[in-house]
Amino acid sequence: MANENRPRNPLDMLYQIVGDLWPSDYVPPVLQLGNEGETAAAEKPAQANAAAPSHEVLYETTSAAPAVPPFEEYWRRADERVEWTEALLNPESHDGLTDPERWRFLHEKAERVLAGDTQAYAEVLQTVDPLADLKPFAQSVTVSAADSDTVRVAFTALEAQTDARRLLAGLALRCARDVLALLPVSAVEVEGRIPEGLTLTVTFQRDPLRKARFGFLDPVEFAEEQGGIFTE
Repeated sequence: MANENRPRNPLDMLYQIVGDLWPSDYVPPVLQLGNEGETAAAEKPAQANAAAPSHEVLYETTSAAPAVPPFEEYWRRADERVEWTEALLNPESHDGLTDPERWRFLHEKAERVLAGDTQAYAEVLQTVDPLADLKPFAQSVTVSAADSDTVRVAFTALEAQTDARRLLAGLALRCARDVLALLPVSAVEVEGRIPEGLTLTVTFQRDPLRKARFGFLDPVEFAEEQGGIFTE
């Protein structure tokens, strides 16, 4: 029997997003991110914070429903990469482009994020909501942390409007890209499924994604190259 008294990971069930609960009337300024960045992130210090998290975070996204891109463009895009080292060193942005409120938030969290504090990961994920653009394609999403260097994403896709393998692989790739753009982790483990149908399990490592040419790759082939497995 599992130990009911063990500390809970703050990222467990961080996302519990159901299709009919997507609010669309409020977008905090901190969520107004670009959409063309690459996935590399600042390297973490060698010593990560190993303290066990003590509580669970549960929320409903407040991001507005995004415009739906053609699915064939979906995995070729990604959120803007967060420069955590720069955010740590500078209390104010010097580029004149970043929203001041967003920058203050990143600066406030940077030290803990770079130390591998999973509670800080939870706070950043909750505020920035990097997988909000999965809404047109998925009915539920969960995000949790395996450890300070690995994030797990699980989603249930809406009924396939295209080839099921391509749908799951494309969504999984985009999930990994957005998480890696936001957090300085090395890997994103993704499990995507279609209700009562196909399931994909795949782990995307940062380095292969950093080198990938997303405008040309086939998401199914790429997922399989990364060890992805499709099961009925």
